[in-house]
Amino acid sequence: MTKRISIFYMLALLLSAQLLNAQIVLNNNDLPKTGDAQISVMVDSIQSINILPGEKGGDVFWDFSYLSGKESDAQKWVSATTTTNYSKFPLAVLAINKACTKFHSHVTHTDIETCKNDFYIKNDDGLLYYGSDVQGIAKYSIPRPVFPILKYGDSIKNESRLIYYSVGYTQKVLHVTGYSKADAWGTIKTPAGTVSTIRIFTSETVYDSIYSDGSATLKSKTEGNYYYNWYTSELGFPVLQISKGVLNQNSNYQTVEYAAKLTSVVTGIGEVSENQKLVTVYPNPFNDKATLKIHQNFNGEKYTLLIFDVHGRIILKKENNIESEVVIERRNMNQGTYFYQLSNKDINISGKFVVQ
Repeated sequence: MTKRISIFYMLALLLSAQLLNAQIVLNNNDLPKTGDAQISVMVDSIQSINILPGEKGGDVFWDFSYLSGKESDAQKWVSATTTTNYSKFPLAVLAINKACTKFHSHVTHTDIETCKNDFYIKNDDGLLYYGSDVQGIAKYSIPRPVFPILKYGDSIKNESRLIYYSVGYTQKVLHVTGYSKADAWGTIKTPAGTVSTIRIFTSETVYDSIYSDGSATLKSKTEGNYYYNWYTSELGFPVLQISKGVLNQNSNYQTVEYAAKLTSVVTGIGEVSENQKLVTVYPNPFNDKATLKIHQNFNGEKYTLLIFDVHGRIILKKENNIESEVVIERRNMNQGTYFYQLSNKDINISGKFVVQ
């Protein structure tokens, strides 16, 4: 009996090793989703400058377990449609909160959070950076791939164009040419743990130009920028990134950051925020329909109700509501988790429900 148990134990270990070393194939489900929160650890500059990306090829093992640094605040992924400047970025599906501030409303007697955002387009090809409203409106007229969905050995060339200043007939433009390749797969070990991964290498050249009255002047050309990103299934952002480029607002020296956790921190799932206490969905989960009961007093102001799926796609939008109860019918909703948001100029309440 002991011998038989030992054989089963060895087989289990071999199977676990094979699964860990299996080649990762990315798809749309591995991109960030509405409700995710990204927490990264920034490695200090002295340590970062000497870190090498390691080998390329198949079944590689990378050991970065020695890294250390400072953990960042959680950056929350939200539906782009819920942001203040969505009209400036109409193709955006997702946004990530940046530069958030809170103030106390003397009208609603609640704390209101407002955020600036980076905006992203999400499709079957991957995640594309669309622009930002952190320092004014800066939008890519040709969006920039930042998380391309590639299989090992595949590569793509891309071009993007960012207008970061525009007054009258004068524009300041960054034109970026890039090349991305899934150049390696294997297993990576960081302080957060060990996972199977695929690495995507991106190189870029940046042209900074001024266009005025029909003529163009090249201010500078920056070559040699690069990004090494290690991805794993369903995390939504890199396990590790080694980079030197304008996406990180740094073309002068190398930076390194890694995911603090190897599972996405999903806001609102398994937690009850103060905002969610203001709204009840019952029954939850539900099969055919549910009632969304609003306990918050909107002080007679109309509000907008949005319901969207985990990919940020809007399933339902109802404007100019004043009711304290709203019936949610299943209709075209498949099984899964959905998110709701109620908002007007003073209040923003969000939560989730599950369709069985």
